[in-house]
Amino acid sequence: MKVKFFLGLLILLFTFSLAYGGERQLTFEWEQEASDLPENGGDLDHWELFSTTDNALPFDQWKKEGDVPYSGPPPFDADFNILAPDGVETNFWFKMTAVDDAGNSSQPSDVQEGAPTLIDFKPPPAPVITDSSYNNQTKTVTLTWTQADPDGDVTSWKVFESETAGGPYTDIGAGTSPFTHNLPPGATGKWRYYVVVAFDNDGNFSPNSNEIAVKLSMGVPFNLRVTVQAQ
Repeated sequence: MKVKFFLGLLILLFTFSLAYGGERQLTFEWEQEASDLPENGGDLDHWELFSTTDNALPFDQWKKEGDVPYSGPPPFDADFNILAPDGVETNFWFKMTAVDDAGNSSQPSDVQEGAPTLIDFKPPPAPVITDSSYNNQTKTVTLTWTQADPDGDVTSWKVFESETAGGPYTDIGAGTSPFTHNLPPGATGKWRYYVVVAFDNDGNFSPNSNEIAVKLSMGVPFNLRVTVQAQ
């Protein structure tokens, strides 16, 4: 039996494992000779995936990632969660074997090299809202914040608003400091509460910033008339 193997879509999602570091889900795709398939009289039972971070190792020292049972005609593909050192840039090499119903394995497929992994699960620090203001004429709230960025990877911020202290909050958009938000008609005379969240270039997001309360002041009526009556 002979299996033709190639990597499909890389890095579909990231998860985190405290015990093992980073866990990366990869999709693998491969082809199998038609004569090996059970519907064609072949004796294929399943495939096995192997990986290594040291391509100089002999194949019998590669790590077995798991089995894929034969379940029907092509195309053939499967997802595997590949454990990688957290925060370390590591190349992976992969091979597959086909196994028949008697437990005999084929020769390994051609090697496929995975993309380097540099896994970052560290969220950025929370922003700090330092100032706020409300313009009653334009009905706009302006927020100003600062951002600590020890890793140099903060790329964006989102602002969240609530009519209640402590939330729940509504996403009112992304932007940079100073951020200006146009309030809907009829929003004067109430309080609004705001927090800001920072995002880095790996999709990690910070905790909420400090919450800041903004008083939407009542406007002065234009047609107010005061009459003073003599006693």
